[in-house]
Amino acid sequence: MSGTGNISRRHLLQGGAVLGLSIGMLVAAWAGRPHVAGFEPEPWFIESSGDLATDAAEAGADGKYLALLWEQRGCHYCEELHRVNFRDADVIALGKKHFRTIQMDLWGKREFLDSDAKNGPRRR
Repeated sequence: MSGTGNISRRHLLQGGAVLGLSIGMLVAAWAGRPHVAGFEPEPWFIESSGDLATDAAEAGADGKYLALLWEQRGCHYCEELHRVNFRDADVIALGKKHFRTIQMDLWGKREFLDSDAKNGPRRR
């Protein structure tokens, strides 16, 4: 920098590089996290067989309903559901007693069979 308060081109480029690296490291750290609030399955959720008709039949055989919980990363309401509601012992007991819950990713790419045996993207 010169004494007049002007920013030199070199300092501007250095500042931009530091800012770019900082943002890149934050994005990489966020993307690499194994847990994103509102997306990790609760311990009492089940893993889908990939065939929703089979999953529903198994739930019915247990005297339960099949619940599909559609979520997406970064969803504030999904985070609140896990942080608040799924920490309430009464909610957990109700969920375990009456439902077989499968967590589905709204933007996922895995395939599943729906109740008509048609393929569709399995979101998880």
